[in-house]
Amino acid sequence: MMDRIPFTKLVTITMAVAVVAGITIAVAAGVWSYVHIDNNNGMSNSSVNVIFQDGNDIMWIGTWDGLNRYDGNHIVQYRAISRDTTTLSNPVVRNIIEEDYTYLWVVTDMGINRLDRRTGTFRRYYLDNGTSRRGYAEKSFHCAYNGDGLLLACRDGGRLLRFNRERQSFDSMPMTGAPRESVRQMSFSDRNHLILVTDHWMSEYALTAQCQLRLMRRARRVGLTVFDRQGHGYVQMGKEIFRLTGSLGLQRTGIMIDGTLTAVSAKAGQMAVATTDGYYLFARHKTTGHYMNGTGITALCFGTQGILWAGTDGKGLFQFYNKTNSILTYRIGRHESAVRAITRMGRRMLVGTKGEGLFVYHMDKSDSLLLRQNINVGPGRTHNAVFALAPSLDSTRVWVGTDGGGLAFYAGDALYRMDLSRLRHGEAAQLRSIYSIVQSDDSTLFLATSGHGVLRVRFSQNTITGIMSVSKLLPKTAAADIVYTQVLDGPYLWFGARESGLFRLDTRTMRCRHFTSSSTDGQLISNDVISLHKANDGKLWVGTSQGLCYLDESSGRDVFHWVGGSAPDGIMNVHNIQEDIRHNIWVSTSNGVCLVLNNLSTVNLTYRDGLQGNEFADGAGCAFDGGRLIYFGGTKGMNVIDVSAMHSGGTIPPLTLQEVTIDGKRTPTDKGIRLGLKAGSICFSFSIPDYINNDRCLLSYSLTSRTLFFTDEQPNWQMGSPDKTVTLNELPPGDYVLKVRQSNFSQQWASHCMEIPFHVDYPLWQRWWAVVAYIVLLSVLIRSVYLRKKRRLIRRHKRELEKQNERTREDIYHAKLRFFSSVTRAFSGNITQIFDALSNIRKNPSGDTDQDLSIIDQNIRSMSTHIRQISEIRSTEENLPLTPARVNLYDLVITSTENYVERMLKAGIFTEADETMRGMDVVTDRQTFTKALYYLLEYVFWNIADGSRFSIGAKVSGRTVEMVVDYQGSGPSEEELTEIFNSHKAVDQFENDQAGVGRIIGVTISNGLLKRLGGGLSITRSSEEDDHMQFHLSIEQMELLAMPQQQNDTVVDRIIRNKDKRVWLIKCDATMIDFSRRALGDQYDIVTSCLEETSGKGVAEEVDLIVCELSGQDYDFITRLRADLRTQYVPILAVCDEGARESSYAEVLTMGVNTLIERPFTAQYFKTVVDHSVLDTQRMRDFSTSVSAYTQRFDALGLNEKDRKFIYQTVDTLRQHFSDESYTPDQLAKDMAISRSQLYRKMRELTKVSPGDFILEYRLIHAEMLLKTTELTVSEIINACGFRNRSFFYRAFGRRNHCLPMEFRKKETKIR
Repeated sequence: MMDRIPFTKLVTITMAVAVVAGITIAVAAGVWSYVHIDNNNGMSNSSVNVIFQDGNDIMWIGTWDGLNRYDGNHIVQYRAISRDTTTLSNPVVRNIIEEDYTYLWVVTDMGINRLDRRTGTFRRYYLDNGTSRRGYAEKSFHCAYNGDGLLLACRDGGRLLRFNRERQSFDSMPMTGAPRESVRQMSFSDRNHLILVTDHWMSEYALTAQCQLRLMRRARRVGLTVFDRQGHGYVQMGKEIFRLTGSLGLQRTGIMIDGTLTAVSAKAGQMAVATTDGYYLFARHKTTGHYMNGTGITALCFGTQGILWAGTDGKGLFQFYNKTNSILTYRIGRHESAVRAITRMGRRMLVGTKGEGLFVYHMDKSDSLLLRQNINVGPGRTHNAVFALAPSLDSTRVWVGTDGGGLAFYAGDALYRMDLSRLRHGEAAQLRSIYSIVQSDDSTLFLATSGHGVLRVRFSQNTITGIMSVSKLLPKTAAADIVYTQVLDGPYLWFGARESGLFRLDTRTMRCRHFTSSSTDGQLISNDVISLHKANDGKLWVGTSQGLCYLDESSGRDVFHWVGGSAPDGIMNVHNIQEDIRHNIWVSTSNGVCLVLNNLSTVNLTYRDGLQGNEFADGAGCAFDGGRLIYFGGTKGMNVIDVSAMHSGGTIPPLTLQEVTIDGKRTPTDKGIRLGLKAGSICFSFSIPDYINNDRCLLSYSLTSRTLFFTDEQPNWQMGSPDKTVTLNELPPGDYVLKVRQSNFSQQWASHCMEIPFHVDYPLWQRWWAVVAYIVLLSVLIRSVYLRKKRRLIRRHKRELEKQNERTREDIYHAKLRFFSSVTRAFSGNITQIFDALSNIRKNPSGDTDQDLSIIDQNIRSMSTHIRQISEIRSTEENLPLTPARVNLYDLVITSTENYVERMLKAGIFTEADETMRGMDVVTDRQTFTKALYYLLEYVFWNIADGSRFSIGAKVSGRTVEMVVDYQGSGPSEEELTEIFNSHKAVDQFENDQAGVGRIIGVTISNGLLKRLGGGLSITRSSEEDDHMQFHLSIEQMELLAMPQQQNDTVVDRIIRNKDKRVWLIKCDATMIDFSRRALGDQYDIVTSCLEETSGKGVAEEVDLIVCELSGQDYDFITRLRADLRTQYVPILAVCDEGARESSYAEVLTMGVNTLIERPFTAQYFKTVVDHSVLDTQRMRDFSTSVSAYTQRFDALGLNEKDRKFIYQTVDTLRQHFSDESYTPDQLAKDMAISRSQLYRKMRELTKVSPGDFILEYRLIHAEMLLKTTELTVSEIINACGFRNRSFFYRAFGRRNHCLPMEFRKKETKIR
């Protein structure tokens, strides 16, 4: 059972410790404070047996009635409940051992217990007795842990056992020299040796590599033995304490005690010895003190923070710690009067009080104050008050401002009042209550008063010569009658008024600026100004009743920054402001003293830190020795803070998760934290083990969440509760991470935070599968809406597209009409002339018809030219493959100009060709280049002038070939130049103008063809007077592929190279051979021979296709190929020139050519024709030997539909059973559901063979097909076709094919 009880400290005020943020106070030796904790403060029992501090700095106290956990804030009790096996097995706790950060071992008088700190539950172990509890005896169980995972335990009279973490049970520990007496004490020494103490002996054992204990030595027990936490043994003999050595010997320590030794604790050179008569402190074995005489001390423990924990027998627990002397408190006067003003003159300290006048002290070398004088400044306690003290500029006097007595000064050892005789009537009354004095020069004082504001006072020696009220200079809306504070800043005087804000007075011009508070950021936080201070860095610090701020003028504008407003208790009622040697700001308030560090973090000090009290007085403060000493006056005296005695040491205590409760019920954390659907709140309890200032250690937390629809990763830090708990209520479902960090007593926050993940269950409708279902349904809905809108848009788009297509079709239709009408107009003239010529021929058939025929031929050629040019425009825009070949430019030019010889002779045109072109061979597409030159020359000879000169030349530069055609005559106009190089405009022009447009289109075609060859066409006019025209042609040479060598390959070689088909080229020139190799070489084996080789050596064998070129009228070689038995069935593909197809087609087809194609054509088209020719031949071969052919052979017998179905049924039945060698005509008749005689009669009538011969012939045909199409052996084929024996098959096969099966296979393979 575990109870959580709040803890209240009982602290003696005279021994309180002072602390600051990031500052640890220097300790005065020998001065101790203590805290007393017993049953009244929450402990389960006031009789303490053992004290232990774990790795998380948590204190564990074992008593006569349970275990207690203490973290400086709460005490948690763990009790023994007999019926609850998760609690302690016995209430008397004798020892506590830490296994790791999770488990603690607690030794009781009846069993040992393993505490899981995550769940707060125990597991009981009774060692040899299992779970029984027989034989109760005090201190009967013992346990020791070596820190390396070995835990040993035993009970009186039992064997030594070790704990097995895997099985969570105790096993026997192998050892040599086991003690024969009951073990009374056991501990691991600092050398990791086990020490066993019995009634008469002490034994030392070493741990071997086999995890066994080997006896090293044994010695007789000579006195009371006690072990500390480090494994050091101590023995008491009489009053002297001896230390146990490594060889079980005794070493003198020189420590003498009274009473009986009960416990020892040592740390950092100090040792504490507990006895039945108090405890002793030793430093280097020298006694430094004997404490708590007459009290039995049962346990000691040196803990963190320099604390010594002492457990007593019946008087509870004591916590001792050092006291600091860096904050001193001085009580002033007989009545401890309130201190209102403080200043120093050398070693003299002047203190102004309210009610007891002025005190003058002398400070000795130890900073003790010796009273020299107490001077009354007014009658009675009411007017005997000093509110202001200020040294003069020449340091010869101290100005004294009183409440009712006016202005005075202290010089020598006396107080002198200022002479007011020279003042006008009523002016002296303004000097009654003076709260602040500032001297600006040798003759001017500024006095802050209550009732008359700031007064400027002129003086000479001891006489006041004049007074001027600064309040008269202020606007009537800015009344400043009550002023408590002022500070001089060069020529400016800053002063603050109660409820009137802040003022800055220029002492030279006496002009004043006013600052007030408002809700706007950067303004004064309150108009109730109480104190001011000008810091070394130029900041003006302003203390008000609502907090502290400072004025920042660095940005060129006046901005006030609030300081300390975010602290839990804030900074309120700032009475005085001082600056220390480190340029930190010290502030006295109505709730203690606040330190503002350079980073603007704050530290609060209260009466518990050694202050005179929490309430301080207005204006009572000063700093001396450059800020080393800070003085503040309060209602109960004066405090001196020695800043130099403080040093940085801001240690941050660790943070430990104590427990987690869900709806008030503790939840284990070992398997994660999970909140159910009905969980309302979760509370995390933490421990910050600071045992001196725990209430000042703060806790902040940030909750980051990842819910189903939202992820929050930005930490938003919030303050935890003072009891170190974080409570979260009504969390939405999701995954959370609670980040927690802690501060020390000075509010320095840890750089790393603790992260605790936990999960809040989703309701059923928010589970992942529900979300998936929602997404699916939403997706279906969205998709249905989308598809619906899409279909609507598609229908709309389709309607719009149909309308657009309709408009487009109409436009195209009208364009076609315009084009056809244009063509019709162009052709109508030609047709008219043709009809006219035909009419003349009919009228006079025997007359001279040459002229009429010439007219007909001329018009037909014109029409043909127009048609071809229009089609050529389209071809120039298609990316057709090119065939590179070697072309001689001179031969090409001569060939191209032959058609115009007659024209040149009639017109007297002189032609000049560059002779250097004879040796110019270029690689290009012959057909494309020829067409380009043809169309260009057609335009030239149409426009050339009679009797002029025509020249053509060429040059080759690298891979670029340039040609220049020069002639004299008409050329394209400027408008036509733009149309020549645009095929669309050329066609449009064709529609608009037919007179000579053919030649313009020809130039356009020529330009397009030249571009396909990588070049182009340009036109220049060389001379405007002579009308010379130049056409510049250019092309890029192509790569000429090398011709592969012909190989005499076998069929096997071709099959291996994936070229099992052979094409034979006959009568083909080099260009055609090269073209065929590039088009067909990847798939076919190419063989070539000329016509002479064909006639001389016969035709090639084993070819699948013959390709030949037709030239002239010599077609005899086709007749020879068809007469040869080896090639009479090989398909022939013939190639003819353009225009020769119509004249040659009928004749060559009659002679046996299968396919005739006309140049020009592409490589892809050529290969496609070859592929189809070879494939058709192969199909015919396969079909001729197939079963289907066997079936269809009967279609030629003229059978009716009924008989044909009978034959098909017979073949289909036979197809399913022919492989069965026992399948006979009787079985066939049975499968066809007719009698044997009917089958015989029907088969003889329809096929002229008997059913047996029909079955045999079907099996032989199938065997032939397997021989040609498979690699099965003859034996395998015989079995597959249903033959009974091998000899019968060979005889039947020989009668049918006149050869053996293997010969048949070779012949058919060779043909294929």
